[in-house]
Amino acid sequence: MEVPGRKESSDDKVKRKCQPCQDENVLREAYGYCKTCGEYLCDACYKYHRRPKPFKDHVLVDYKTIMSKDGAPTPQDSDKHKVSDDQVLQQGENNDKCKTKKSPPPVPMRRRIFNTKCSVHPSEDLKYQCKSHEIIVCSECALKEHRQCDELYNIKDIYDSESKRIVSKIKYVEDKAAYILKQETNANEGDDVSYEEVLSQIRLDREHVNKYFDETEKRLNNEVYSFREGSKIRQTEMLDICQKLKKKKDLISDTNLSKIERYISMTEVECEVDNINRDLKGVFGLPRLRVSYKSQYPLLDSGNLVVEKHQGEIGRRELKLLKRLNIAGGKQSCCITDIATPSNETFPVILVDVPNQRLIIISDEYSLIYHQLEWIPWGITFISYDMPNGEIAITCPFDDRISFLTIGENISVSKRSSITLKCPTGIRYHKSENVMIVIVRENRNASIQCWSLNGDLVRTIVIVTGNYIENINLTNDDQIIFASRSKHCIQSCDMSGNILRYFPYMDDSMQGPFGTAADQNQSVYVCGLRCLRVVSREGKWDELLTRDDGYAPQSLLVSNRSDRLYVGQALEKGRTDFLIFEL
Repeated sequence: MEVPGRKESSDDKVKRKCQPCQDENVLREAYGYCKTCGEYLCDACYKYHRRPKPFKDHVLVDYKTIMSKDGAPTPQDSDKHKVSDDQVLQQGENNDKCKTKKSPPPVPMRRRIFNTKCSVHPSEDLKYQCKSHEIIVCSECALKEHRQCDELYNIKDIYDSESKRIVSKIKYVEDKAAYILKQETNANEGDDVSYEEVLSQIRLDREHVNKYFDETEKRLNNEVYSFREGSKIRQTEMLDICQKLKKKKDLISDTNLSKIERYISMTEVECEVDNINRDLKGVFGLPRLRVSYKSQYPLLDSGNLVVEKHQGEIGRRELKLLKRLNIAGGKQSCCITDIATPSNETFPVILVDVPNQRLIIISDEYSLIYHQLEWIPWGITFISYDMPNGEIAITCPFDDRISFLTIGENISVSKRSSITLKCPTGIRYHKSENVMIVIVRENRNASIQCWSLNGDLVRTIVIVTGNYIENINLTNDDQIIFASRSKHCIQSCDMSGNILRYFPYMDDSMQGPFGTAADQNQSVYVCGLRCLRVVSREGKWDELLTRDDGYAPQSLLVSNRSDRLYVGQALEKGRTDFLIFEL
């Protein structure tokens, strides 16, 4: 019953807003309140709030009860808000006036809350991640429903590794967006012939054919304006994505949340990051604008103004195919995982053909010698070479050893004893230190180790955890370069393990990557899935071969003496060619 003369309270003046809707930038008037979540809800959110299983036990209060003195919600209604009864600040109609009142924290103070209880067993905490079913479960669910699952992990055990993985994924997409933004910026600043110079020349000649230049200037302005407007839109999109990704990283590192809350948030963040990554346009082939003009008298038409839109700087380093050599030798297909030449020679070239368990030796006259092995090889390197004889080392990952062979008129087992070590793959000989640099793999981890020719472990150069690398190469100044599949990058380090260069590759079609090689200019060539890229020492990526070229690069080697690029192809039907390009 309304009492005459009663003053209107601040609660009547300031209508509560639905907090879940407000998170989505939608303002709806509150209809009720959830004591368990500590949130005000609109009629739609209130109506459907208890339908999902995780919310079955939540306590809801309608709007009339909220407005009554006895039923007004207090901070004790939810143990998620640790605020004293008499110290919650409620902002009223005037922003500069605050008063003490029992109520949930206002929206700006509210942190994101995740339900850490099992939906099937409400009294049990969520503790395990079943990756087989992609679900987080409690101890009882793990025991009853998931005990036979192959991938069931305690969240505390995998939290650190999963956190690093998702942060790494965010960093990859963040770098990709920043790279596209940089390309857009450079496209506007780096025109071959500046817009202002062309416009000035047009204005100088206008007195001769005024009508012609009016039409020409209008066309030029429209083209440039259209290009720049499109570029601004793309830049704004990339800036928004970078900001959004930064917020996702901040959420994962929020120390106010428990590990289980952060882990649940991480799973949601990962899905959002994957969606962002799918929506990003490719980093190659972004539009560029090139304006040119040549004055000509008499001027008969408007054909002298040329505005060309280029799809990015693709394949600026043109490769010339010198030789396409059929290496099948009676086999249906080949897979060349590694290539070796003596350090100061262009030939011989030795290829490792894994599925056929053989070596293929190519002479300077392009004649072929096949040598069958009794074990499956992977990596190869020259230890010594004094024409026409030499010694090579070959990794045997499936037999856990490194074997040595001599080459000459015949190939035979070296007098040097083989070396036993766990799953060796990539290998290179370091001449100045007289040691071998070897990749040693164990499960998902890998390490780059230094071994003497006598079979002694000299030192571990670098350990790469949660990573998948198979091949390495050496630069002219003995830097070690390798490609990381999980981290989406190319790295180089010195013999002490210090990371010298780090280049994230910005193209999702670069699946792998596989083999790497470096030239005299310290540019690094990288094999992807049916493509070949090169990254300069400044970190700029360019395409050399694409899927349309019809190749499947698997392994690489640069002969700096002859400026040749050797390319071995992957195991695909009909891929029996060894490719030699001129750089």
